[in-house]
Amino acid sequence: MIKKLLQALRGAKKTKKAGIRGKTRTAAKKEGPVFKPMAASYLKKFKKELVILQQTLSRKLEEKRNKELIPATEMDPGDDADVAVQTYEKEMLFEISGSERGTLMEIEEALYRIENKTFSQCQRCKKVIPLKRLRVLPYTKYCLKCQTLIEPIRASL
Repeated sequence: MIKKLLQALRGAKKTKKAGIRGKTRTAAKKEGPVFKPMAASYLKKFKKELVILQQTLSRKLEEKRNKELIPATEMDPGDDADVAVQTYEKEMLFEISGSERGTLMEIEEALYRIENKTFSQCQRCKKVIPLKRLRVLPYTKYCLKCQTLIEPIRASL
């Protein structure tokens, strides 16, 4: 009888320990992978790709800036419809170049993160940004989960 009680108590202790360990494992799974700096070979590839993107966008912005500087006297205004079209095109040019400037800033920030070895780390939750996401959008700051949380906030600004 005493042996059975001792065995039952030992069994209860074992189950308790297993339960605690199980909870720890479950909690670790929910947290996601801990951030580790990306391998140097990947960083080198991403840096090269980002520099090419940066140069391409800089050239585009320079070309647009040069287009915008064409004096109004050189352009034949024509009738009111032509003036309206030119005004619309100029507004679209400003809007596009504004978005491209934002992308250029994000690329520069990504290059800075490469230098600081935090390139593949989400800026919000500090977890690892998956390699698949970085291949699609190499200048991203956020993992997909955080990006979906931030998008509605940005849109409302």
